[in-house]
Amino acid sequence: MIRWSIAAAIVFALIVMSMGCGFFEDPSQPKGHDCWTGRCDIAGYVRDFQGAPMKDIKVFRSGEGAGWVLTDKHGHYVMPNNVPGWRYCVAPGDSDWTFEPEKRCYYINENLENQDFTAYPAVIFRRSISGRVEDAEGNPIQGVVISVEGMEKAPVLTDENGDYTVEGLISGFGYCVIPSRAGCTFEPDERCIANLDVSYPYQNFTATCR
Repeated sequence: MIRWSIAAAIVFALIVMSMGCGFFEDPSQPKGHDCWTGRCDIAGYVRDFQGAPMKDIKVFRSGEGAGWVLTDKHGHYVMPNNVPGWRYCVAPGDSDWTFEPEKRCYYINENLENQDFTAYPAVIFRRSISGRVEDAEGNPIQGVVISVEGMEKAPVLTDENGDYTVEGLISGFGYCVIPSRAGCTFEPDERCIANLDVSYPYQNFTATCR
């Protein structure tokens, strides 16, 4: 009977080991790869709001073994040696920047990748770009999609007067606004502002639609 109990325990242990950190799996947590060494890594990137990597940003860990690591030249960080089943929070910190999200927290059960953060200047002046889309006769064109290059931002649509406004752009950076609509061409095909130091109105387009 004792031998059978020992054998059963060994089998159970092998099953748990084969499951890696997934033994602690919580379906609500982010997915990664099993950490076979008994410790798990948390990794990701810190980039600015234009997608550029941010080097030498401290990423802090709270929880067991609290500490910090620096991002490399690619904006990548790896926070090692996290105990499966424990709760951790990671958060970047720099007085010149704010970060979205502010922090990431979870009960770790496996190696977690793509735990990324986006940085914005700590002191932000918000600007806008606005204008109108009309045809050659001056008639407004509604429903034109105005996309923005230079910042991750959802496109806007022209209204019944052909007007559009892109708000919430960060001062001091460059942006392009680009119109699009099926069956239409535009003149110009884009309008770019190298340094959005103030809000820019009258960024108009003329549409030729079939």
